[in-house]
Order: sequence, then structure tokens, then C-alpha cells
Amino acid sequence: PGREAVRETLRRPDPAETVALNFKVPAGFKRDFKQAALDYGVTQSALLQELLAEFRARRG
Repeated sequence: PGREAVRETLRRPDPAETVALNFKVPAGFKRDFKQAALDYGVTQSALLQELLAEFRARRG
């Protein structure tokens, strides 16, 4: 690959940039998580970010 292709591979995204997060969870959890986002009228991304903030607040 050319130099530019290599540079792009090594580029670190800006912390505010939206990027994909990909990991596996049990099918039932996925269904419940999606339903919870719908129930609360938020995106799945917003729900996950809120849950992480709460987790950090509790753990200190």
C-alpha cells in the first residue's frame, strides 16, 4: 500500500467523532436493550453512553 493508505490506517479518530462499536451479546440482551431504548425514546447509542456514565458514577 501507498504511504497515504498507511497513514489513514494509523490515524486516530477525534474523541468526539462517531465510530462503530462491535461486540457480541446474548440475543435476549440485544432484544431487551433495543426495547429499552425504544421505551425511553432514546437511541441505543445514547442509552449506552448514559449507562456508562451511571456505571462510572457508582464505581467512582
